[in-house]
Amino acid sequence: MLIGSIRLVLLLALAGVSLSACEKPYIYDPQEYNREQANYGRDLKDRTELKICYLTRNTTPQDILAMAEAECEKFNKSARYLNSQVGECPIGTPTLASFVCERR
Repeated sequence: MLIGSIRLVLLLALAGVSLSACEKPYIYDPQEYNREQANYGRDLKDRTELKICYLTRNTTPQDILAMAEAECEKFNKSARYLNSQVGECPIGTPTLASFVCERR
């Protein structure tokens, strides 16, 4: 009984460590896999808004800002932070940071 409990605890701890290693910030687009969308599967030609999902435990605000700046730079724009919220992103990366990509 004790050995079974120890195994269960170790398995849960290993699963937790494995999951936390995969929780990297990413650009969130709820329509990314919508095949009905006119520009499905095509590269963006312009970006006006940017949403990034992340886990505050693994990511600093500077990391998110650098990621937003790099993405907006692809369109010769700079990122301006709007706000953060919880609830729109999946549970593994629950915090959403919203930015606007603006012309310089």
